[in-house]
Amino acid sequence: MTIASVEVEAPEELGVDAGVVILREEAEPGRFLQMVIGQAEARAIALGRSGMAFARPSTWDLFTQTLSTLGAQLEHVVITAVEEDRYFFAVMELRLAEEVYAVSARRSDALALAARVPDAQILVNPQVLDAVGIAPG
Repeated sequence: MTIASVEVEAPEELGVDAGVVILREEAEPGRFLQMVIGQAEARAIALGRSGMAFARPSTWDLFTQTLSTLGAQLEHVVITAVEEDRYFFAVMELRLAEEVYAVSARRSDALALAARVPDAQILVNPQVLDAVGIAPG
């Protein structure tokens, strides 16, 4: 999966603004996965994708710097489950030497980290795509 787009300001309902991130399946059939997230998290994903660097690191930049300092790598972000078609669950798979650790995370935080790590893959459980994936076209 790749991050196809990020909207920082998308009205979720009357009077409530949120962000939206859309993931695109790279293989056929090329489904999309749309997730409503917080505006701050949407901003973090958008900034991570832009590659902009700031004098003071964001929380997500700090985490990626910490992983690097410890010699660990973010290998995968996995969207593992969805409930009620909108509550998504995720894990980050971190490699340290020969060990891989699965760390539970909010999907928006995991995606904000993946946007900052060039080799990190974004994976989605096939059952999630079957349940809420949007067919192209």
